[in-house]
Parts: sequence; structure tokens; C-alpha cells
Amino acid sequence: MTKKDSIDLNQPINADIMEEEFNEGIPLDKSQLRIEEHIEGCTIYWRRPPIFDTLSPDEYRQQIIVKEGFSATPCVHTLVNPPISLICIPTKDARIYDVQITIISNDFPEELFSRCVLRFVASKKKALENKTTKNKVLPVVLNVKVSALHCKVEWPEFVNNRPGNLKLRLCSNGVWNTVQARPNSNSFDILTVPGRNYFLEFRKYINGMKLHYAGDIWFKATYSPREMNQLYEKAVQTYENPRLRKYKFFYRCKPFSYFENIQNNHQGIMKTYLKDLTGHPASPINHRLNGLFFHCRLRSNGDFPHFSPFGNTRWFIEADFLFDPRRDNIYFADYYCTYSTHYVIIVIATKNSKNDEFCSRHLVQLDPYDNNFFTVQWNEKWKSFEYFANMDLWLEILYTEDLPLSLGIFTSVEPVFRGRSTVLGLPNNKSCEICNLYPQTEENSDLRVFADPDFQERMNRIENIEASE
Repeated sequence: MTKKDSIDLNQPINADIMEEEFNEGIPLDKSQLRIEEHIEGCTIYWRRPPIFDTLSPDEYRQQIIVKEGFSATPCVHTLVNPPISLICIPTKDARIYDVQITIISNDFPEELFSRCVLRFVASKKKALENKTTKNKVLPVVLNVKVSALHCKVEWPEFVNNRPGNLKLRLCSNGVWNTVQARPNSNSFDILTVPGRNYFLEFRKYINGMKLHYAGDIWFKATYSPREMNQLYEKAVQTYENPRLRKYKFFYRCKPFSYFENIQNNHQGIMKTYLKDLTGHPASPINHRLNGLFFHCRLRSNGDFPHFSPFGNTRWFIEADFLFDPRRDNIYFADYYCTYSTHYVIIVIATKNSKNDEFCSRHLVQLDPYDNNFFTVQWNEKWKSFEYFANMDLWLEILYTEDLPLSLGIFTSVEPVFRGRSTVLGLPNNKSCEICNLYPQTEENSDLRVFADPDFQERMNRIENIEASE
């Protein structure tokens, strides 16, 4: 890292880029790659090659992948909507980060693309200490209360009692704005878009422009516990007389290459990965909880579905390997639809694990013996559990632990359409009044997480096949 004798805390702090690993396709302008340091993270800026400025925003996409240290799992994986060309990410001091910026044409992905990877070391201590004076900047701990449509950031009251000028900056959807708190208030209220990430920068200056207090906070507009209970009640009301059917296996469909890679390169261990954006944008588990998705749906005659949009290979595992109510807790995580088919996501978490603690704070815990979606019963004769699932909807099970492939068996399945999962997941139908707390209208149609003009047509085709199963 470059050493500097002094730092002007009234100006952006630029983290040092250690190296540029590669730049593929049309090169990005290196002089426009910039990292602005904050107390609890940084903002990354880039500039698109001029050819992309000749395209409309819906003709290309910008994908950002951030990895911390030598981790193979991204800590950030998202799309940035054009024309925005910056992103705020949380960082930890003195950690190395690899940032991959990919700008790619939707129509000509192999010919028209630009990809750059840069590596930097986060240095938030530089933003806390003014080496030109004996005084140090005092960090302020900010807390946030989140919900889908309204979030409140709070700070200690004693900061208000100190003389000086308070300055707040808010970053939302790649746009920075200076905002004002109410007089004598130790909080700032924000009307939010469900699922959107926000960043608030807190600075208090004394004696003119001398920085004395500083703090930052990242937060996402996700459902509060109250809203999660409301969503759960919507699901219960829709399926108040559930049709529970017995089953014995969970299954997971993927391309054969997915399982082959696990066997050859990961010692046969299927590792969890970050939950994508499928479902409600404000779901608390999106991009925050690692897991593996499974299904247990059966056809009306008791057979497994003959088709899968996720791959040509199906891996089965016995139900009791995946869930034991003596060992695991289950949680309601989401209820959404894709224009006709409704889905409920259930999370299985090992009791007292970090995932279980997260779920207990943000999700709705279910009684494994009595709920409308996914239950077990003890069979005294066979001294084992029997498993039942609601077959009136698509039940998606998110299991939060790694699994060895040796626990299951493989069969082939007919792939349909893409035959693999969609990057970042599929958005839900935001106008459905059955499964949305805040149904989307024409007036707020721009709140869609990302645009996919063919999405509804593709989902209708998939759901027609599912209905025939």
C-alpha cells in the first residue's frame, strides 16, 4: 500500500489498487477505475467503453462479482443497472478484495463485452485517523431498523449534544445525495424500495471543517419480522386446507457437469452457496444465506416429474438425511409466484448454528409436526419419521449445510429450455395480490429488480409443462 504523510479527511479517500489481473474484450479506461474508501466499506467507480454508450440501457448489462481474500464464494454478486457506473460494497480493514466488472451485450455476448478484474486492500483506518493533528476521528456506531418500504438509521444521542455541523450522504441505486436529519433528532428515516441496498455516510464537523465523528452503515430494505409474519399468514390463508402427501426423497436437478465438477475438484462434497435473488426482492435470505435447493414434489400418480428446467441429472437423498426435527429447525422464508405457479421456500437449519441464529432473527419458525407446508410424523412401528409435503404448490427446500454426494443416488431427467439455473435468479410476479404484501401497479412498475423482456413468456412455457406433470 502507498504510504502517505497526511490525509485530508474532507476529501474522498482512494484505496490503492494493488494490481490489475486481466482485462478481456474491449478494455476499460484504467484512469477511470477508482475506489473511494469509507469507514465501513468503499465505492467502486468505472467507466464503460464508449461503444456501450451507443446502446440503450436494456441492450447490455453490468455484472459485479466481489470476492474477499482467497474465498471461492462471492461476497457480492449483483447487476448494476445502466447508466449507473458505481457500486458501494462493505469491506473489512486490511482485507484483500478481488472485483470483477463485466459489461456485456445481451444480443452479442461473445463479440461485444468488456471484463476487468482489479485487486485492492481495504484501508478504513485511513478514514478514521487524521495524522495532521493530535485529534483522532471518533467512530460512531450506527444502527438501522429495516423493513421493505421504510428504514430508520439511528445514532447515539450524545453526538447531537456535541457542537458542530452534521452532514449525511445517502447512496441509493448508485446515486449519491446529501440529506438532512430532522433538527435535534438522532435518527434519519428513509422511504425505501423493497430489496434495494442503501449506504448512509455520517460525518460531524467541529470548528469549521474539522472532522470529529464519523460512521457508515450498509443496509438492505428487507422484510421486518412483522412483515414476514404477514407474508406467512397470506400463504396459510391461501392453503388453509393443505393437501399433504407422503414422500421419501428430496431431489436436486443440475447439469451433469455440475456434479462431475464436485466429484473431481471438491472431494465429492456439494458445498452451499449464496442464495440468489429468486422470489421477493425484500426476502431476508436473498444474497445473505448460503444453502442448497431441493424439491420433493411428486406427480399425481406418485412418480417424480419427468422434466426439469435446471439440468439433465437428478440427485436423490433420503428425507431423513436432510431433515430430523431433533437436530434441525425449519423456517418459512418466502411465498411468491411466477405469474401462475406459487412457491413457498422452507429453510432447514441445524439447531444453534449460525444459520439457525440468522433464521430465528429474520424468518418465521415452523412447528415441524403441524404446519400447512412441510411436516413430519413419528412412526412408532418403524421407529422413524414419515415426511409429508403440500403438493398444491411448489415447495422449495433450502438446506444450509454441505452434503457429500455419496449420500445420494443419480438418475437422468429430461432437461427443458435452458437446462440450467438463471444467473442471479428469476424475479417474482410483483403484481399478484395473492402473494405480495405490496402489489405492484403501473405507477411503480420501475421497482422491478432487473428487466427480462422474455421472462413472462418463458415462465408460462415452463409452468405449462409443470401443470401437465
